[in-house]
Amino acid sequence: VYACQSPFALKELLRDAFGYRGLAISDWGGVQDKRASVLAGLDIEMPQSEWKDAFIQDVVDGKYPIDVIDTAVRRILSAYDRLLQNPNRGKPADFERHHELARNVAREGIVLLKNDGGILPLANDAEVLVLGTFAAHPRMNGGGSAELKPYRLENPLEAIRAICPATYFDGYAATAEIIAAARKAKSVVIFTGTTPELESEGHDRIDMRLPDEQVVFVERISAANPRSIVVNASGSAIETGRITACVPALV
Repeated sequence: VYACQSPFALKELLRDAFGYRGLAISDWGGVQDKRASVLAGLDIEMPQSEWKDAFIQDVVDGKYPIDVIDTAVRRILSAYDRLLQNPNRGKPADFERHHELARNVAREGIVLLKNDGGILPLANDAEVLVLGTFAAHPRMNGGGSAELKPYRLENPLEAIRAICPATYFDGYAATAEIIAAARKAKSVVIFTGTTPELESEGHDRIDMRLPDEQVVFVERISAANPRSIVVNASGSAIETGRITACVPALV
């Protein structure tokens, strides 16, 4: 039984057990049976219903209990009234303040998983080699409905270069040029992460691994320079065994 057509989910659990008094809205395209969803207690179907005209006619013809329709309409109008009463309605948003809040959330979400020998933090005047596409093009949203562009996107590579000199190579191919640069570098910072192909809506991940090209890249670079640090940004859990086995620090 689909959740948006389940009397147990929408009535017994959501409203009776949890005491929820707001709107129940379907996922996009989640409704498979219009009548079943209405009778189960769904208030709004998204997006616009393919059964709209037939549904209206069925209501007019008395094919639905009128109290069911009244209850849904009352919830919708009540929610609309609350929106109209919002004291912030129509006021411009303070995007700078919101951006600073997002920075603080991101800062507090950083986790240091490994730091052998106290290699981190690096000195502000350290010369570093920065590797990996995500350094210049950070993974900061998911796929599908989670693909949201921020007010301002801060770039890790630019932020590093604002503090200390940094040489950068894009991609995850361990070319002879990159290996040579890694051997000469005092420290290497490699940016890794899951991709939109791995993490998106509409499909499940088949494993918890990073793309193999990234892991192999980390292994080859760390073999060339034992002072290699990995900064990973992923939307969900990943396997870290192969990475922590070869680098002294993982963020």
